[in-house]
Amino acid sequence: MAAAGSKQRGGGVRTTLAFNVAACLVLAATNALAARNSSARLQAFAKLPDWSGWWEIDPLAAGSPALPYNAQWQARYEQLRQTSTSTSAGGEPLFEHTMTPCVWGFPRVLDGPYRFEVTVTPEQTMFDYEVREYRHVWTDGRGHPPEGVRKASTMGHSTGHWDGEVLLVDTVGLSSATWIDGYGATLSSQAHVSERWSQPQPDQLQVQLSIEDPVAFTRSFQLTHLYRRVSDSHRPMAQDCFERLQQRAAVDQKQTAYAAGGSNAN
Repeated sequence: MAAAGSKQRGGGVRTTLAFNVAACLVLAATNALAARNSSARLQAFAKLPDWSGWWEIDPLAAGSPALPYNAQWQARYEQLRQTSTSTSAGGEPLFEHTMTPCVWGFPRVLDGPYRFEVTVTPEQTMFDYEVREYRHVWTDGRGHPPEGVRKASTMGHSTGHWDGEVLLVDTVGLSSATWIDGYGATLSSQAHVSERWSQPQPDQLQVQLSIEDPVAFTRSFQLTHLYRRVSDSHRPMAQDCFERLQQRAAVDQKQTAYAAGGSNAN
């Protein structure tokens, strides 16, 4: 009986010890969470606007002014624009075959027909587009990487700060291969983009852009886009560009075989 009692006491000790360990782990996790969500951070959250939900461009407000290209870049733009308005043998615009596949990039994605979601936090604001592209706007006080360190990309490097409920963004480090629109308009790697994001109405977002490009432009270029909140969907389907590329490749292969009189023409 003494052995049995000792065994029961041993089991009780192990159970109590396990409970205490679990409680300590939960307490540690709770403290860590509380540290991340400090009162200062919660106060910062309370000052941010609610841009939740999905957004799409307002087609009635669409429209772009003429780009202030210099003579060299204007000639280049006209050549690419001619390609973009021509069609291939399959009836598709030729620019679909000449542009970087499955990449929209910034600032072209701002003018696209695709929906996007905005996640706002004190440290960053993230734009998630249904074409499987996203951009981070860092608002934690960091600066841009030095020119010798940062690498050019289709989204560039964006930092920003809040002026009340207005988000002011500064973007550099853009790739010169990125298009502004669907007609071949591009920027140089020296482009510098400033944005002013605001919410004129509860179901509206607006971005005002100012683009400086000492290589391509003769002056600064201003542009405004207006977006409306999507009310008929909470989970837009991502656009599968790679599937489209596979379908296009199959069509091109069939057309090539047909032109050569091969057996795969059908």
